[in-house]
Amino acid sequence: MDLVTLYLANEAKKQEQRDAAEFQRLRWIAEVADFVRRREELNFSRTRFAWEMGISYKRLFRLESGLKVRERYLLLKMYETCLRLFDLIKANEELIEENRNLRNRIRPGLENPLRRRSVI
Repeated sequence: MDLVTLYLANEAKKQEQRDAAEFQRLRWIAEVADFVRRREELNFSRTRFAWEMGISYKRLFRLESGLKVRERYLLLKMYETCLRLFDLIKANEELIEENRNLRNRIRPGLENPLRRRSVI
């Protein structure tokens, strides 16, 4: 084999590796895309969300950008758990507001059904 053939074979191998790495990165971006959309729907900046997760902004950026990051699987689980937690907090706040509205609608002359009754 001559040097040109070896060089071309080596370049083809390197190109395959670059293509595989880019494909992996795009697959990781697709995995996180739904999480990013949900985070933005909750009006969380990346900085605040990273703070709430207890990780650095840069680490969250790398995760969302599809770059290599240590403990990727664990971070994705944390991301999903935080999103669920914030969804529950938002639903709780909506229920509290609805409860306040219902209490305000009760007429003053009627007994308040939401008030606890004394056992004595």
